[in-house]
Amino acid sequence: MFRKILIIIMVLMMILFSAASAVAAEGVITSTKSHILMDYSTGIIVSEENSKLSLDVAGITKVMTLLIIFEEIEKGSLKLDENITISKKAASMGGTQVFLRANKSYRAEDLIRSIIIASANDSSFALAERISGSHESFVDKMNDKAKKLGLVQTVFTNATGLPCESQKTCAYDMAITARELLKHELFFAYSDVYMDEFSHPDGEYTEMVNANKLIRFYDGADGVATGSSKEAGYCLVATTKKGMSRYIYVSFGSKNSSERFDDAKNILDYGFNNFKTKRIVKENQIVKKDVDIDEAEVKSINLYASKEANILIMNGEEQKISTRIELIEPLSAPIVKGQKCGELIIESEGEVVEKVDIVAGRDVAKKSYRIALMKILNAWVFK
Repeated sequence: MFRKILIIIMVLMMILFSAASAVAAEGVITSTKSHILMDYSTGIIVSEENSKLSLDVAGITKVMTLLIIFEEIEKGSLKLDENITISKKAASMGGTQVFLRANKSYRAEDLIRSIIIASANDSSFALAERISGSHESFVDKMNDKAKKLGLVQTVFTNATGLPCESQKTCAYDMAITARELLKHELFFAYSDVYMDEFSHPDGEYTEMVNANKLIRFYDGADGVATGSSKEAGYCLVATTKKGMSRYIYVSFGSKNSSERFDDAKNILDYGFNNFKTKRIVKENQIVKKDVDIDEAEVKSINLYASKEANILIMNGEEQKISTRIELIEPLSAPIVKGQKCGELIIESEGEVVEKVDIVAGRDVAKKSYRIALMKILNAWVFK
């Protein structure tokens, strides 16, 4: 009887384990506490394991720090060429740093570059003070942004990732944050640099080496951040692009740096070898020409895609994808530029994958019957 109960328990455990690992990369075993591989274009998760487990965050905190920095640049409230005076507190951060001199001024662009390449804690703290007036206010901004992104396992207490018991996040949340960061093209101006020098006002230099070894050794790798601490283990947020496909990979809790990058290579290989990103339509691409508009001054107009649409498909399954257009009927003037006139529907084996609004490319005025009458008279008189 006991033997039968034991067998039942073992079978149930196997079923539960199988279910929990169902979306982990097939045939790939990692040493991480948690990981996620997300397709950048669609947000589809290709592989994950414990991706929503709350863990210590370490230096990959700077993904959020950088996101806020680039948002400030985009808003115009932070200029790349402005000089920032370094406080004593910023200069004393410790950990990974470029050894900023207190009370000396540095260009904002150089500080940003040092965060991306060298994960500089002192530069992170200095920019936090510049953007929000104080480091504490900047941390509030980080947490506000986390809420706006819908991050449910994330709490920030500093902008650097230096150990703090209450600072937590998860692989899924960091992938979402990285996806937002990668929307800023300026980030890529610095992100694939492996070695560089950081210059100080006194003429001395600090050598910067990117701790993300994928930048040097994995084809297509071009960002984003590493981190490690006794509490967090070795962590990584990485992005890699090959052809149309770009992935975001996040891992927590590797035992050492080598395992961290070996696991990353294996999971990224799995993604690139088994899936591809296919572009269906570009933003502002014409999707239907010469569409008739009732009661309009013009005979017809072209309709455009309101946004870019990409899909993730398994290799060899391109033939399963189809598209169709559904127009709003009837389409009648007046119509304003950008007005929705229908949808481009993307399907896989008959199931809807995504819908893209298709919109008018120009204003269309309602037909003036006075003008129409004049045209008829002119045609009759000069016939």
